[in-house]
Amino acid sequence: MLERAIICTNCNFIRNIHEYFLDLSMNLAGANGSKLTNVEKVRLEDCITDFFKTENLDKDNLLFCENCQIKSTAQMRFRMKQLPQILICHFKRFSWTG
Repeated sequence: MLERAIICTNCNFIRNIHEYFLDLSMNLAGANGSKLTNVEKVRLEDCITDFFKTENLDKDNLLFCENCQIKSTAQMRFRMKQLPQILICHFKRFSWTG
């Protein structure tokens, strides 16, 4: 089971969402979550660390908070509560910037 916690930075309200999952769709990340170069080796540990880091939601991704009833910046993080029997790791090799 995967837990997604969304934290409003205005009132510190935490909304937890629990989801069953079979796969993780991860960016290919170098050490410390950096962009890859052509010669850099990729470690599974770095990709997993990058997937579970806290993400800031701001500007175009403002959250409507249930508690304070306004759109505000927020933080989102994932945690694994329970592993599936079989875990599929999908690695996103390409990124889109637009």
